Amino acid sequence: MEEEKLYPRRWAILIGMTCILIAIQFNNILPGGAAVATMQAYGIQPMMFSMIMSAPYLSGFLFAILAGVMADRIGLNKILMAGFIAGLVGAIIRVFSVGNFALIIVAMIILGFAVACLNANSAKLLRDWFPGKANAFAMGVYTAGMTFGAAFALWYGSAAVPPASDAALAADPAAAIESVGQSLQQAWIVGAVLIAVGIVIWVT
Repeated sequence: MEEEKLYPRRWAILIGMTCILIAIQFNNILPGGAAVATMQAYGIQPMMFSMIMSAPYLSGFLFAILAGVMADRIGLNKILMAGFIAGLVGAIIRVFSVGNFALIIVAMIILGFAVACLNANSAKLLRDWFPGKANAFAMGVYTAGMTFGAAFALWYGSAAVPPASDAALAADPAAAIESVGQSLQQAWIVGAVLIAVGIVIWVT
């Protein structure tokens, strides 16, 4: 592939990958930004909350090798898109999981498939499109996206999903928990929309 044909397209590749990484990282870290509210809405203890936070990274670890092998067999773009779609499915399932601990665990595990596909294949894709010295810059931008997605999730979760106060819980616990659950569901919807937008950016 000639450099003059490669150059314009590679910036689109980098922007698309970074945007989808921000969206996926946002979804994975978002429960941490709303930690107390999440525990209230799902009626869980800190140990169970830690399972929610670790689920996408566990599946991302377990399926990373498979994702790398499948990329070699069926194509890099196909396996990346499969991972992105899986992430979107997981985010959508999570929207309907409020109050159901088992369902959010399933949703977070499915979100981990996107992590697996990205972790296994992002370096390969960037190396193909940004050979030589340009690769360091591309990896730097891509890695910055991961940090931004996490930071954005922590800020948004704490700002958009405040936990129920002790006074509210004492006055009407059912109403207080329901209100927290509604706020949390709205945050899950934002996460799903971000992944959908990231996919649109990736394919255009």
